[in-house]
Amino acid sequence: MIRILYVDDNALDRELVRRALEGEDKFHLTEAKCQAEFEARLAGGGYDLVLSDFHILGFDGLQVLDAVRASGANIPVVIVTGTGSEETAVEAMRRGAADYVVKTAKHIQRLPQTILRCLEKQRLQAERDRAQAELGNSHELLRALAARLQAVREEERTGIARELHDELGQALTSLKMELSWMDKRIPNASAASLAEIQQKIAEMKQTIDATIQTVRKLCAELRPGVLDNLGLLPAIRWQAEEFQRRTGIACDCELPEEPTEPGPDRATAIFRIFQETLTNVARHARASRVRVRLSRSRSDLLLEIADNGKGIEQRHLTGKHSLGLVGMRERALVFGGEVQITGRPGNGTTLKVRMPIASDT
Repeated sequence: MIRILYVDDNALDRELVRRALEGEDKFHLTEAKCQAEFEARLAGGGYDLVLSDFHILGFDGLQVLDAVRASGANIPVVIVTGTGSEETAVEAMRRGAADYVVKTAKHIQRLPQTILRCLEKQRLQAERDRAQAELGNSHELLRALAARLQAVREEERTGIARELHDELGQALTSLKMELSWMDKRIPNASAASLAEIQQKIAEMKQTIDATIQTVRKLCAELRPGVLDNLGLLPAIRWQAEEFQRRTGIACDCELPEEPTEPGPDRATAIFRIFQETLTNVARHARASRVRVRLSRSRSDLLLEIADNGKGIEQRHLTGKHSLGLVGMRERALVFGGEVQITGRPGNGTTLKVRMPIASDT
């Protein structure tokens, strides 16, 4: 039902408009005969459109337009009047009228179509405005995401540089000093000196072993070899074990017995989403247990990660403070997948990933 507020002080004109709308069950007409009645009914709200005569006793259509705009009601105003001058029509349209209909037998019959056309135009404009606002929000979110990715990249580089300096740099410096020490003693070495040199060699071997472990750890953080060499399932199992060892949070995995490989690029996307989810659990969830379940349908790979923590709040699922979640969705979206995140305060958070299975080309 389309609710119309009609402003006109002339009884004959009101009857003419009523007859023009007769037979149209979709219209509900509420009349106002003066400025006070109009303002009172407009304040009550609930109208889809305003019809107004141009000349009203002590009032006019332009003031009706101004009053509707001032009220904040985003509804069209159609001027219906016996004054058919071009100047009146131009002024009304310039002030924001949606359309202009002359009260003659010929033109008044167009009133129902005019009303419907104005409402459709209003609806399309509202959709355009909403789409424009969503597009603006998306652009802002993507800019924030790009900035965050750059910041994460710099953080990773800083961490790697620190590891190289603190771990590898010190180890290599120590080896160099011990080699210099050995170089001075070997030419004139006695039996006692040889025993001391052998001890130094054993210590150097230990330093080399520790350095190798550091290099392996750095390589695993950058790109786990188990993902490339053994596949997605072993990589998920390995990451879950590492997460449990590092955080003390129990991580139970339910993985399919048969190998499930969605293609290298999709496997990487799923694994990175899994890593990011575990990172979020460790940072924010206050959980004591995480359950991981990977399954396969005919065409999709399904990953579900649920924790028993405090539960994510709705306001944290969108906006600038949820860029990690946006990154997960973008990873899945590239391959036609999707990420769903649900949570309730005190009942944990569940993340579900659906990824189509296909070989990457």
